[in-house]
Amino acid sequence: MLKKIFARKSASQSEQKQEQTAPVVEALPADAFQIAIQHHQKGELPQAEALYRKILQHEPNHPDALHFSGVLAYQTGRYDAAVALINQAIAVNPGFSAMYGNLGLVFQAQGKFDQAIDSYYKALSLQPDSVDVRNNLGSAFVAQNNIAAAIESYRYLLLLMPDDVQTQNRLDYLLKQNAVGGNRQSENLSRLNDAKAHYELGDLLRQQWQLNQAIESYKKALAIKLDYLEAHLNLGLVYQEQCFWDEAAKCFGFALAINPDCAPGYCHLGTIYHLQNKLDSAIEHYQKALSLQPDYIEARQRLFNTQLHCCDWSSYRESREKIRNDIRAGQHGYRPFPFLVLSESVADERQCASAYAADKYPPAVTPLWSGQRYQHDRIRVAYISDDFREHPVAYLIAELFEKHNHERFETIAISLNPEDKSPIGQRIKNAFRQYIDVSQMGNYEVAALIRELEIDIAVDLMGLTSYSRTGIFSFRPAPVQVNYLGYPSTTGVDYIDYILADKQLIPLEHHQNYSEKVVYLPDTFFVNDSNRVIAEYTPTRAEAGLPETGFVFCCFNNHYKINPELFTIWMRLLGKVENSVLWLSAANAFAIANLRNQAISHGVAPERLIFAARTRDVADHLARQKLADLFLDTLPYNAHATTSDALWGGLPVLTCMGNTFAGRVAGSLLTAVGLPELITYNLQDYEALAFKLATTPELLSQIRDKLARNRSTYPLFNTDRFRQHIEAAYTMMWERYQRGESPASFAVPPID
Repeated sequence: MLKKIFARKSASQSEQKQEQTAPVVEALPADAFQIAIQHHQKGELPQAEALYRKILQHEPNHPDALHFSGVLAYQTGRYDAAVALINQAIAVNPGFSAMYGNLGLVFQAQGKFDQAIDSYYKALSLQPDSVDVRNNLGSAFVAQNNIAAAIESYRYLLLLMPDDVQTQNRLDYLLKQNAVGGNRQSENLSRLNDAKAHYELGDLLRQQWQLNQAIESYKKALAIKLDYLEAHLNLGLVYQEQCFWDEAAKCFGFALAINPDCAPGYCHLGTIYHLQNKLDSAIEHYQKALSLQPDYIEARQRLFNTQLHCCDWSSYRESREKIRNDIRAGQHGYRPFPFLVLSESVADERQCASAYAADKYPPAVTPLWSGQRYQHDRIRVAYISDDFREHPVAYLIAELFEKHNHERFETIAISLNPEDKSPIGQRIKNAFRQYIDVSQMGNYEVAALIRELEIDIAVDLMGLTSYSRTGIFSFRPAPVQVNYLGYPSTTGVDYIDYILADKQLIPLEHHQNYSEKVVYLPDTFFVNDSNRVIAEYTPTRAEAGLPETGFVFCCFNNHYKINPELFTIWMRLLGKVENSVLWLSAANAFAIANLRNQAISHGVAPERLIFAARTRDVADHLARQKLADLFLDTLPYNAHATTSDALWGGLPVLTCMGNTFAGRVAGSLLTAVGLPELITYNLQDYEALAFKLATTPELLSQIRDKLARNRSTYPLFNTDRFRQHIEAAYTMMWERYQRGESPASFAVPPID
């Protein structure tokens, strides 16, 4: 059969013409590719090339045949053909390091050193210990006369081949050229260089979210140089990202033992204390970091955030204005999600997000998806999240996953967290035919997987929140990438195409402040689970710690959303509404103590603030809400899932519409449940309406009755209606990309 294949090369021109009009693709032996490789390895390039071509006639997307055809084209000096073939192979199998390494060789042969270096880095992100790629990277830097970068590359190479004389000679020569110190002057210098190389490799691995490998690299650096301060700090940060808080604290403690004036050591240790709910210790450590380094942005923001969790407003206005002004002045380093709680400007939020993402998640030079049009029977939608577990997002979105039209859509879960065994975690897993745990994969690996799966629409359910993996999307693994639900603002990056919203959330005049194109859903952007259970038993007021009589204002928001201006209004309401109380969540002892002291300063008895402990499960919390009379929303960051909980349980929510996405969510929900009369537009009207509802029982009773009727008839809790709207949005996005059109804002028409 092999002879017959090659014999066809000498067919007459008439036979070739006949083939073109009536092609006949002959059968290939099962080991055709191995035979082609054998020819290739023996230097029998014409035979190898002919067989590669025959393989590709049978299977045009055979990744290895495409790859080695490209290698062969490179070997025969046909560089443009080589680039085209290897790129085709990468499009089919983007997770293979050698393809990027060989593509780099082609670019280097063409003198395109920037593209070569980019390809080598992609190869190393998949296989950091590749000797050949690391060597070629060093030579590319030398060709660019970037001696410092070449030195670091050969240092890494020596870690992989410590006894390689040729690499050591190259490094020594470059050190002389760069006047860094010639040959190794002492054993200590050699050991320091090795430790630095391990440390920098750890940083590279950490940036790619290859956390276990990063830990090993940092440990190797510390085995060489025990007092390597930066290695202790960054090893601690990796442990923190893996939620190994005790191990992280030990690392930061070692750093402080090495240098007692190390501001990052105090800051990072403060974060561990915050995560462990030791908020007083966290504040103390952040303050120490700032005393050592007054311009330390991370410490400033984390201190303010922790103070908000404690309802410590001693420096509230000063800190808020400092952060706002820094962001407007172009300062980098502020985390976008904590900024939302004090922001009153979408423009500020975009500036903060763009600066943060530019530093942390810059777009890839060469995107994984480069314009291909997938031809699937169904639109492939991947939901990417760390929150497929006991988390508000999971409770809100579970039914949507279950109700998706699986004849039209193929939905895939990409879980950034290990599989959660809780009932909600298992419910979400069971809603998908494909549920993929990528918690141990690096950002590029996850992106390559999304590209390999030929996902049409990748939905990021986290945005720039804690433990999100925006770096995955920076590689552009899917034609359409969407910001939805988990992050109530703009991501500030060009590689996220759309944000799902509604006209309450993003007025037309705000579009310019969103990096994404805005897609308006008809009723509300907010998804709900219409099957959520409310416990049958409602506790008595006494069982909930409430007085038997009197009006009950409540707010079950996180305490960091409460601020002095809002609390002052609440205290005035307690002063004007006789026998009323304010029912709040019991988050931490520091917040409780501070809020009670604040009440005293406003002339309100502290016992009129009542704190609700966490219930056994969500159903019990939904049931006890019936004991409250009116939910008072927060501003500038509204209640989101908490508003949904209250309305589902029959509790009216009074909100004040803010200027940002996060400050307009409750208004969206109230509109969708037919209660726009509970939306105010300034805090004076908010206070006046709260007082009126608290002192006009018949009016509040009418609203409660209306909510009870509307809950089952209005769109807010109609999950199937929402499902049809979001699927229409996905379809319209997909159609645009299939037509080759750029993303554009649009509105989804409501279903009949």
